[in-house]
Amino acid sequence: MEKQKFEAILMLLVPQVVHLITENYPYDEVTASKEFYDSKVSSFLEQEDTKL
Repeated sequence: MEKQKFEAILMLLVPQVVHLITENYPYDEVTASKEFYDSKVSSFLEQEDTKL
């Protein structure tokens, strides 16, 4: 996948994941974002070659 397309997908995916975290856990958006970016899933998403 081209790098630009991959980054565009991430820009759409991350806010949705953060929203799901806030719906399912007692976190505000800032905390949910931090939890997501500190997660293993986030680190895998940053690697285009994993195609997660």
